[in-house]
Amino acid sequence: MDEYRRVAALEKQAIYDVSHFRETLSRLGPEQGETLVAFFARMETPELQADAFAFMARLPPDQAVAYRDRFRSARLPGLRLLAE
Repeated sequence: MDEYRRVAALEKQAIYDVSHFRETLSRLGPEQGETLVAFFARMETPELQADAFAFMARLPPDQAVAYRDRFRSARLPGLRLLAE
């Protein structure tokens, strides 16, 4: 039973961490673009792909176009779609 409680607590913390991370990402704008695009292109966590798409959708069109090439070499195939 102690093991179950430990795992449940870890899961609760992980859910909080991901929601906090996503909230932080939603506050970032074009000025943090270089850093975020580099992070998204290197990441190997498919659960965060939606965040990359959301970030790119919030960018002004000219800036989004400038970042598309960076996604051609993304580690996750789903993120390579952002390069098209």
